[in-house]
Amino acid sequence: MKVSKAKLCLSITGIFILAFVSMYTSLYYPAVSDMYGIYGEQISAVNYFVSGASICTLIIMILVPFLEKLMGSKKLLLFGAILISAGGLLGLLTDNIILYNIANSLALGGYGITGTMTLSILMALITDPARRGLFNGLYQVIVAVSGSVLAVIGGVLTLQSWRSALSAAWWLCLILGIISTVILAFSIPKNIKTAEKEDDSLSQETGKQKIPWGKILPAFVAFLVLGTIYQYANLLLSVYVSENAIGNSAFIGTMQSLGTIGSAVMCFCFAFVYRKIGKRIILAPMAVITVFIFLMSTAPSQITVILASLLMGVAFGCSITFFYTICPEIAPHHVTLAVALIGIAANLPYSTYSYIYTFMSGIFDTMTASLKPMFLIMLVELVMTAFYFVLRKKAKRM
Repeated sequence: MKVSKAKLCLSITGIFILAFVSMYTSLYYPAVSDMYGIYGEQISAVNYFVSGASICTLIIMILVPFLEKLMGSKKLLLFGAILISAGGLLGLLTDNIILYNIANSLALGGYGITGTMTLSILMALITDPARRGLFNGLYQVIVAVSGSVLAVIGGVLTLQSWRSALSAAWWLCLILGIISTVILAFSIPKNIKTAEKEDDSLSQETGKQKIPWGKILPAFVAFLVLGTIYQYANLLLSVYVSENAIGNSAFIGTMQSLGTIGSAVMCFCFAFVYRKIGKRIILAPMAVITVFIFLMSTAPSQITVILASLLMGVAFGCSITFFYTICPEIAPHHVTLAVALIGIAANLPYSTYSYIYTFMSGIFDTMTASLKPMFLIMLVELVMTAFYFVLRKKAKRM
């Protein structure tokens, strides 16, 4: 869709602000242990605040394609930004864990909308695949870097008071939610349409386009498997390092930061590599994760962890940008649905990690050994993906 350069710049600015505010939870995570102490008699409520509210994000992401049909792309995006602001405002006005949960649910529900709609609208505004890759990569850079920066700020604020960290999170939601709402209200065209909405407008003439599940679901499953295994290894890092006596808490923190840096750098460079290699680029991150999951399970050492943290971070950054970038290609008439499913695949591993960890700990004597089946799963995915590209190449020759 053609828009003026000024409006395009403002729209991208508003979208990037929403990408930044989406990581507001990083501000209060360092204060979680203090919250358990303060609200010890309401431990289930605190559990919901820490992880349960994120379920709202997943539920809303599932509903976004249907909500878009009812409200339109622009109105739905603005509604999501307003929900984030409303969550921030409610959080500032209360000192009650139940109301904190409602505030967090509002803000994370808003993120469920904006996290999907910002990328769908970005793809509607930018039609060139390489430029899409560039801006998708920049979006992921902001998410990765802001999470790390806000976590550090949250840790410093928690030293003063857990309420300081929590208040900072609410203020961030309120102020940036309002700013992004104003910017996007004036910069995004009223008639902005994702490909899915354009399909609806053509449905009377050409018949409603069928959802290409044969392309969407393989992409969803591929990224879900890759993302789950990567996040399992990443979140398992503290246990892995302690279990193998190869470092302390400072080493663990450094390794997690190294992964974030690697991911951010790859997201930034993605467009340049994608322009040269094309869709085959996805084989590289799959191979990297497969190799380093194997090395972590068989040869635990500091050098293994250092290389794994950095290169698997690079691999995940490449993967998430790739799957978002190809959404308009695999589902040109249902972009929002494809983006929503990739978003669910990106967020679901965080919600399921504790269950996978509990399941694995009941089977294996050590958590290091639990990485071996993860290696086999990644190997199967890598081989199947490589086989797909071989068949695709043969089909083009015929």
